[in-house]
Amino acid sequence: MALFLPVELYHEIALSIRQSDSEAWRTKSLHDWQRENKALVTLSRVSKAWRAQTLPVLWDEILIMSPAGQFDIEDLQLRLWLLLNDLRNTEGGYGTHVKRLSIYLKHYVVPETLINDTSLILEEMLEYFTGLQSLQLQITCQNVCLANPVVHLIHRLPFPSLKSASLQLLNCTTCEDDLLGQFFVNHPGIEDASVKLRSDRRRVVMKPDHGLKPDMLPNLRRYEGNLQHLARLHSLQHLTTIKCWNGRRKTPRVSSQTIFVAALSKLSNPFPSVTHLTLINRDINLCFDTFQALARSFPVLEFIDGFEASQNFTDFMDGILDDKRWYLPRMRTMVVHDFQADLFADLFRDENREICIPFNVESAIRKLPSLFESFVSLTYLMHDGFRGEGQVFGEFEMHRVATDSDDFVVTRKRLEISHTQDRLGDLVHTLQEPVGIWGE
Repeated sequence: MALFLPVELYHEIALSIRQSDSEAWRTKSLHDWQRENKALVTLSRVSKAWRAQTLPVLWDEILIMSPAGQFDIEDLQLRLWLLLNDLRNTEGGYGTHVKRLSIYLKHYVVPETLINDTSLILEEMLEYFTGLQSLQLQITCQNVCLANPVVHLIHRLPFPSLKSASLQLLNCTTCEDDLLGQFFVNHPGIEDASVKLRSDRRRVVMKPDHGLKPDMLPNLRRYEGNLQHLARLHSLQHLTTIKCWNGRRKTPRVSSQTIFVAALSKLSNPFPSVTHLTLINRDINLCFDTFQALARSFPVLEFIDGFEASQNFTDFMDGILDDKRWYLPRMRTMVVHDFQADLFADLFRDENREICIPFNVESAIRKLPSLFESFVSLTYLMHDGFRGEGQVFGEFEMHRVATDSDDFVVTRKRLEISHTQDRLGDLVHTLQEPVGIWGE
């Protein structure tokens, strides 16, 4: 006897496969996305009833990507054209189901004759995505600026439901900076924003005099980018999480530390709700200037990731004589990084070698409760050289024994040579295998 399920249950099963919420979009890996698509495509082939309930869920996330190391834009244009034809010919209007669109284009040499054709295809395609909630663009073309026509396009297309925007664009001009500012003005509902613009001579995030308004992005909760434009934004009562980096150094003698402290000093007012801060640049240490600047800009900070466990850090902690717990009273957790290329090379020769936190660093860590009365834990990461490459070979977790004690205990340590997993939400996205549009 055949078992027939209610049609509504088909749809619920399909929804349980696709993780489509803001948290999943930030953490989902390429493998996760492929696994979801494979399961949904399989269900859609069971019967017409399954297909009718599964395809709308399959369409809610679209990834368009040019494979790393392959620069055939004609092939990519063909893929875009096939997708556009599907949108044109679909009676069910599946374009309205698209919640997330991710486009990763990496072509070092692009024939200029193909630029206009590609942008026209993208323009018509985007018009179908009226319910778009998340937009991710990573466009890096060296010889011509494919980013410019795309910026001209997105700044004038309204996406009333847009909550997340991640833009990494190479070779944008000053004009495109203005248009990107207008893009954010047109989408005040954005809660999660990541912006990284690069040109041949500069690396900026929307210069303060380019299209910014103090009351734009009133609902912003998470921001990733340069601190520069935050100096012009005042209505950020909901902002809780910042991931930031410095601009390119004007002179090699100016440290990342100096640039970071200077950027914080230019912020117009404290950010009353920011609890999580991640620093991308190296060479930023916990010293008195940084300490004071952070307390002034982010008074309720609870978590910070990015300080380097350098000699400057240990010297500063060794010099702590008086109790400064009135600064950052809510600070609870910290992630510090140690870059030890020599030790990493030794580990390749002897993977059984016991590793430990250097004595001077451990001594400095144990003094952190003298600065932060609520401090409870610290993660200490050992790197092979560049944090951006994601190679961590040693990890220690230290927890405070009790709130009335300044003693710490190592609760976990790990020795592992690994690379960070690719995530679809990352600004720096390195995909090593060809993946086309969904379902291929």
